[in-house]
Amino acid sequence: MLTNPTIETLKTLKLQGMIQALEEQQQNAAVNALSFEERVALIVDRERLYRDNQRRTGCCAVPDSKSPPPASRISITKPHGALINARSLHSPAATGSSATRTC
Repeated sequence: MLTNPTIETLKTLKLQGMIQALEEQQQNAAVNALSFEERVALIVDRERLYRDNQRRTGCCAVPDSKSPPPASRISITKPHGALINARSLHSPAATGSSATRTC
């Protein structure tokens, strides 16, 4: 099997979850007992889980304490009215909409 070119192609396609699954399957001899479809299903499922985890950590990640907070955040040391900007005027809260952003 041409694993190195396959892994390089997966890297180019940014399929990190599939790379991890393929490498794990290569190290586990018990995987040889599985059918082709079962192995592919495991690889595809790993990619889906990887993407779900990336989406969750990207959306809800806690900012690094060393990086400055975004300018649109409310400061606890300044009154709320001092930080109103054009972006916040169009927010759902400012327009009376009940829509909220969720991860």
